[in-house]
Amino acid sequence: MKTRVKFLCKILSFLLVFILISGSFGCSSKGSAVDFYYFKTQIHVQSESKKISDKTANKIDNILRLLDQTFSASQPNSFTCSFNSSKVGNVDANEHVIKVLTACKDLYTITEKTFNPAVKPLIDLWQFDKYPVANFTPPSDLLIEQVLSSNALDFDKIVIDEENQTVYKPIDDMQIDLGGIAKGYATDLIYQILIDDGYEDGYVNVGGSSLCLVSEPALSVAHPRKDGSIIKVKTIGQTGLFVSTSGDYQRYYEFNGVRYSHLIDGLTGAPADTGIISATITGASGIIADALSTALCVSPYEVGSQNTLIDKILFNYPNAKIYLVYQKDDVKQIITNASEIDVSVIDTEYQLVLI
Repeated sequence: MKTRVKFLCKILSFLLVFILISGSFGCSSKGSAVDFYYFKTQIHVQSESKKISDKTANKIDNILRLLDQTFSASQPNSFTCSFNSSKVGNVDANEHVIKVLTACKDLYTITEKTFNPAVKPLIDLWQFDKYPVANFTPPSDLLIEQVLSSNALDFDKIVIDEENQTVYKPIDDMQIDLGGIAKGYATDLIYQILIDDGYEDGYVNVGGSSLCLVSEPALSVAHPRKDGSIIKVKTIGQTGLFVSTSGDYQRYYEFNGVRYSHLIDGLTGAPADTGIISATITGASGIIADALSTALCVSPYEVGSQNTLIDKILFNYPNAKIYLVYQKDDVKQIITNASEIDVSVIDTEYQLVLI
């Protein structure tokens, strides 16, 4: 049996990224850029027409450091590590934890559990906690069922006490991973710093998967199966546009010709296999977009049928735009609720489907 591991180094992940800004990456004569490294990923902040001051850069660095220390899955004193190592009971939190977990609980409900920060036991079972591993083999159905039947995935059972700044852990075996959504939250906070300090254009790129266009004319979504982009989207005139992309193509294992993505379905216990190989969402906020792009990849999808999750997203976030890349058997589609005049399909093997 042949096992192949796909690994993208951190630098390539940043350069290729899930989402590529269209247009010039270079700084204008008046603009500038600053780079940081937190959440084990590259973070790029670009201003097109105004130099980023040391004061602004320090504000961004300070908030990123605090968020990394709070949500890291590897720093012993982080909230995440404290929660995961504790028994049933209250775990001390701070205002950022309260805000993130409150959003997570709402999104867990809206997405009908397809966004679930408590899937870490499954992430570990599928060995994505130490990705990449050599000689990967999928876990047995018995091991998966043991996790599913343990109630450790019941994220809605945690209790958030905003007044006392604590989070109640309801089950000893519950483990959470907030790394992905913390990047979206960081994007929200960096954007607010830029606006407060008078920056009117540019963008924030947190690891490629979380993005905020302060003001840019267009963006391109990276092709999940080839180098380059698959679609280009007009964004001219839109400011404070939050974008998130999730997909099966950055971290995955292949075993006996089957691709196993890092996007785990907490309802089946297995990596998502919905045909949605990439999901991009714009609008709302960074933290919301991060969760919803993940949920869109995990939620079951049937070609030509009404999708409950898409309906719920558009009901709760009417300004959101969705861009799904579907590929299964011989069907290749770009599914979107955006206007046809705003979307250019670069890879013409994919059919544009408007919803």
